[in-house]
Amino acid sequence: MIAVAPDVIVWILLYIVFNTGKPMNTSMIFLVPLVIVGIVVHELLHGLVWGLCCEDHFHSISFGFVWKLLTPYCTCSQPLKQTYYIAGSIAPYLLLGILLCAIGVISSNLFVFLFGIIMVTGAAGDILIIRMIKKDGRPDALYLDHPYECGTVAFYKE
Repeated sequence: MIAVAPDVIVWILLYIVFNTGKPMNTSMIFLVPLVIVGIVVHELLHGLVWGLCCEDHFHSISFGFVWKLLTPYCTCSQPLKQTYYIAGSIAPYLLLGILLCAIGVISSNLFVFLFGIIMVTGAAGDILIIRMIKKDGRPDALYLDHPYECGTVAFYKE
């Protein structure tokens, strides 16, 4: 959550600034079911981008759920170039999080805005991995999802 806390704060402030005094859509009855669908779509977006970028395409993509951590996941069994790995990692954050926050702010739709905030928060782990790759990684490295833990493994040519 700390990884995206600044984003969440900025979006909440933007919503308040641009929507103070405007009528709001406050119907929240569908938020919980929609969040469940959003979690599935989040993982599908990882798989879609990585599947388009890897050599064996969608044959290398698998989905699952870690019951002990209550965490769904998508993984790619082939190493990816840094830009491809980052693109697949950031896709749900941008499309389900940032885009929906912006739509919620512009349309004064609290439901869409809150859904976007939840999706931004749900991408915190992805953002942490991207930051680690950008900080410690090399552009020529290949990245592979860790075989049994959350995260990635980097392969470098010497």
